[in-house]
Amino acid sequence: VTEPNDFAGALRNLHKKVRMLYVHSYQSLLFNKALSSIIKSRFKLKVAGESLRVGPISQEELALPGYKTELSSSAYDKKLASLLKKDGVKLEDFKMPRTPELASAGSVRAALIIPSKLKVGKLVGDKVEVSFDLPKGAYATMLIKILFS
Repeated sequence: VTEPNDFAGALRNLHKKVRMLYVHSYQSLLFNKALSSIIKSRFKLKVAGESLRVGPISQEELALPGYKTELSSSAYDKKLASLLKKDGVKLEDFKMPRTPELASAGSVRAALIIPSKLKVGKLVGDKVEVSFDLPKGAYATMLIKILFS
């Protein structure tokens, strides 16, 4: 890229999978922040001396934002709209006219994931082996954080 302000051209120098990673990461960040905000608004529960905020989540699946996403008046969708506005991003911006290969229509993601086949081994020194299965699109980071915090 020879033009200093050709950001789309600079992005095209990256492999498409890497470029899509940026789009998907931003969508996940928005999802996680919006979901976190509605979870925090629920009531507290003490478990083994730890304060947890729990409560029903009104929808089983929540929007992962994209240009085809239609937002409702739910607490989650309102927070998602607020986050987008704060970033100066509109849902139609996910069409990516300058880089159409990065367009994302959006989708839905489960608000609550329950791991299957969870196994926790014996503690050996400061290490323990943990194994579990998660559905496609779910990530282990939060489960690990919950298990070991």
